[in-house]
Amino acid sequence: MRASELFEPSVVAVLQSIQKGDETAARHQLSQGLNLNIQGKEGVTPLLWLIYETQNKKAVRLALKLGVDPNYKDGFGDSAVNFVAGAKDPDWLHIILDAGGDPNAIGRRGQPAIFSAINEQRWADIKLLVEKGADLNLADQNKRNSALYAAYVNEYEIVYWLIEQGAKFDTYSATGSSLAWRVHDSLSIMSPKSPHYPWALKVKQQLLDRGVQFPPPSPTEVREHWEKGELL
Repeated sequence: MRASELFEPSVVAVLQSIQKGDETAARHQLSQGLNLNIQGKEGVTPLLWLIYETQNKKAVRLALKLGVDPNYKDGFGDSAVNFVAGAKDPDWLHIILDAGGDPNAIGRRGQPAIFSAINEQRWADIKLLVEKGADLNLADQNKRNSALYAAYVNEYEIVYWLIEQGAKFDTYSATGSSLAWRVHDSLSIMSPKSPHYPWALKVKQQLLDRGVQFPPPSPTEVREHWEKGELL
């Protein structure tokens, strides 16, 4: 979609200067009181438009240099970090984080940015987010931290790595599901031929080594304990 379909002519003019790499012209235009931290039609921001529609990394770097806020959210609640975490090209996440993007940005679905990288199995993005300070125990709306979410999508190699990096392994989701239960349940139905099976076994041993007992209580049993006011 063209910029002219989303933004006012004055904003379009600045974006054109940025795309041409004309920093002097763009600075002059912005000095007239223009602001690129805005939402255009359909909630699109100029920064997200540059990333998605132009794929022009030099233009995005220049926009950020000129003061575009990497943490400004679109109309749906996503910032640039949420938008590029999990992208095929890890350079995008580097660019946004290096400009001050929040590694703990929460997106439209109430999920931390690292969840997108986990869902797409983007190891480079996962490791970069952790390196930049992502909180592995930041939870989504279902109270799942990064390790529990990775187990939910059967990415047990990622689960193993996240625990080694400090993700808590003894938390519960809003429905009472624990990481141990996810492992136990997965192993009961997963084919041993599945590429995830060996890693699920490794995570089980990892949990056993940390004192977790198997078989763990089911979510139903956990909720029953909660209803009685009992802590697990």
